[in-house]
Amino acid sequence: MESKEYGNMKSEQLYKLLAKYYDDIYAEKDYKGEAEALIKLISDAGIKERSKLLDLACGTGNHLKYLKEKYICNGLDKNIEMLKIAEKKLPGIGLMHQDMLKRIEGRYDIIISMFSSIAYVQSYSAFRTVACNISDALKPGGMLIIQPWFESGAFEPGVYQRNIEIRSDLSILRLMKSSIEGICSILEYHYLINESGKIHYIKDEHSM
Repeated sequence: MESKEYGNMKSEQLYKLLAKYYDDIYAEKDYKGEAEALIKLISDAGIKERSKLLDLACGTGNHLKYLKEKYICNGLDKNIEMLKIAEKKLPGIGLMHQDMLKRIEGRYDIIISMFSSIAYVQSYSAFRTVACNISDALKPGGMLIIQPWFESGAFEPGVYQRNIEIRSDLSILRLMKSSIEGICSILEYHYLINESGKIHYIKDEHSM
């Protein structure tokens, strides 16, 4: 599967290298709270528990970890290394390794796409393809929930630094430089990973 189908990341190898650190990097993200908010939205829409739910670009399965208590869940992601981590967390949950630009198997009462994953679909033709795939996979009367990227006026370019102490033998320094090119946000990440005294450097770029 080609990177250009799903985003503008320079190399999927970068995500293979980062996958094992992903949950540590985002350990402070409130996945449980977000899942609870999703459950309320779905309930308020009159959709019953044990309905079928699909998480597009599910990553390592952190939302599904909580949603599976209420719904029959499936996940889809193009990054196999992320899915391998999700599989360990979510035994018995159907996980699909594919791009959302491909036809989605099955039909669902609820489809979600969180953490601004939809922002990687940047051309009109690609977005139209994704929209058609979602429409085909969503049952009549079903619910679609998409978490978008920032509006153009709300995005503030700059340089940000974060130190992540994971355990005594593992720490990560993440430096992020962001800018705007046309209608896209460009995020350039630099990671220094200190693991058992060995220093690794990983560069990761996104256009959203």
